[in-house]
Amino acid sequence: MSAVGRVCRTTPRPLVVGCWLAVVLGAAVGCGPFGEDSAPPDDPDAWLDSPLIQDWSIEISPKVPTVARVTWTSEQPASGSVRFGEPGVLGSSTPVTPESTEHQLTLLGLLPDTDYAFQLSVDGGGESVESSELGFRTGNFPEPPPSLSLASHDPSASAGGFTVMPIQGETTCWTTVLDSMARVVWAQSLDCYSHRASLAPDGSGIVSQSREKSTEDMVIRHVSFFGEHLDEVHVPDAHHDITIIGDGSYATLGYSLRNFDRDGEELRVVGDTILEVDSEGEIRVVWDLFDHLEPDLDALNTSSDWAADSWDWAHCNYLQYVPAEDAFYVTSRALNAVFKVDRATGDLLWTLSDTRGDFVTPPGDALVHTPHSVEPVDGGLLLFNQRSGDMSPCSEAVVVDLDIEAGTAARGWSYQTSDCLSVDYLGSAWPLPNGNALVVFSQSGQLDEVTPGGDVVSRANTELGWTLSYAEHAPSLYIGARP
Repeated sequence: MSAVGRVCRTTPRPLVVGCWLAVVLGAAVGCGPFGEDSAPPDDPDAWLDSPLIQDWSIEISPKVPTVARVTWTSEQPASGSVRFGEPGVLGSSTPVTPESTEHQLTLLGLLPDTDYAFQLSVDGGGESVESSELGFRTGNFPEPPPSLSLASHDPSASAGGFTVMPIQGETTCWTTVLDSMARVVWAQSLDCYSHRASLAPDGSGIVSQSREKSTEDMVIRHVSFFGEHLDEVHVPDAHHDITIIGDGSYATLGYSLRNFDRDGEELRVVGDTILEVDSEGEIRVVWDLFDHLEPDLDALNTSSDWAADSWDWAHCNYLQYVPAEDAFYVTSRALNAVFKVDRATGDLLWTLSDTRGDFVTPPGDALVHTPHSVEPVDGGLLLFNQRSGDMSPCSEAVVVDLDIEAGTAARGWSYQTSDCLSVDYLGSAWPLPNGNALVVFSQSGQLDEVTPGGDVVSRANTELGWTLSYAEHAPSLYIGARP
């Protein structure tokens, strides 16, 4: 048996015993007099001689000091898991390892510079063994990530879980994971602008999108929770957003250029595309808006950010893939529209807009106005409308009820802050498993969880100078974790 870190086990005696010290890649973890309420086995040291738990260690990540990695070996094939949490209260659990003689599990959702405890539980060869409760301490971030302050929180009405979200500053951006109290439990900084971060489908870490300042390429990065670089794809001519397809494939928004004649004047117009990038880095154009709509040349009034000497037409800005439908949802800020696109064929399945498209909308009620996010929900869509321009100055999250067969759309419920926050950069709304919505007012640095009745059950705000990007919710950071 080997130890990495300062480790203790809890006993019913008032003195902590069995404590020893080692080094963790330059980061020290410690132990203290943990709780004494848990009843030990008859021989609390019996597990030390078990063939199912040998050469165990715990290591704090040198890059993400809120993440710990537990490893051990067994003399015969076995499976195991780790319970962990506050000393004496091990309220979290990892998934169970596949049957093997070498085991590695990562402890997630931890706060920096905090005492924690863990316990190994291993099954193999018809036998089971549990370790004593062992202690460790997380480290501090070398450079503190941006923090949020919790203005209000009702745990009985909140969805709990975690929020995955980039946070942008003037010179740097962070990919962060926040716990239910809006505290940072995972973070990495990048010299870039980032709009989206997601949990990797295989549970290995975080996939994020960023736009490099040096090359202006979009970069899709896959980083392990422990901070290890796993994969990176550079996508030229891509912008705004990514969505995960699976099997190492992603989709992103791109652009194409076409020339048009307006009363003898040649106009270079930027249209939007959906690009699919496979695991080998090969890029396929799934959809090109020019193939489905003709630009209104008289309505062009904004130069493009993506191509020199060109006009911005649709300004698509948010992309979501829904595996069950094998379809993409796309918002267009300039056209006040939402598009649904078939992934296999690239067909435009329908358009939702108050002025064009396939649905009749209530007169005088702008359901889609300068949208910046779309997520399908039961019976319709959850949108974030910036409502820029001549609309009400309040940005909003709104559920749009869709009747596909009847071709009608109607307002379900909507939310605007009582002080009428308005954003014209980013903003998003994400559906939560309890029926609430996670609403991001990006430039205002505000993150709200709201009920369909408009009640704010949780609110957090960033420090001055930081902007919140698109936010996603995750009930757990693990795949297959024990309840």
